[in-house]
Amino acid sequence: MNYKVWFDEDNDILRMEVLGELVKKDVDELFPAMGKMLEGKERRYILVDLSSDDRPASFSKDVRKAYKENADLVKADKAALVGAKPVTRMVAKTVLAITGSAKSTQFFKTVDEALKWFDEDEQ
Repeated sequence: MNYKVWFDEDNDILRMEVLGELVKKDVDELFPAMGKMLEGKERRYILVDLSSDDRPASFSKDVRKAYKENADLVKADKAALVGAKPVTRMVAKTVLAITGSAKSTQFFKTVDEALKWFDEDEQ
């Protein structure tokens, strides 16, 4: 398992920390778990911290297909990607396009910046 995922009650967001390359099995486990954590939530915000993964991102055909097949399980209103290196950002943009979530996703350098962006809607 190359990730940690939990619901952050203090900030009312789903948090995920990517610890290494996500493989098909990870995606197939992760998306249903995230969907359950977001079930019934008024705001469906996700913060993905990519700063712990120091390897360049790459996604096999199977992984891209798993993202596409599982995307409807999450349906985030907003998603923030934090700490992505340039190569990871390029790969992430491809995944976002595949899952149809590019318009609701932003990249940030820090968690604090991402949290401020989430809270903009609350003001």
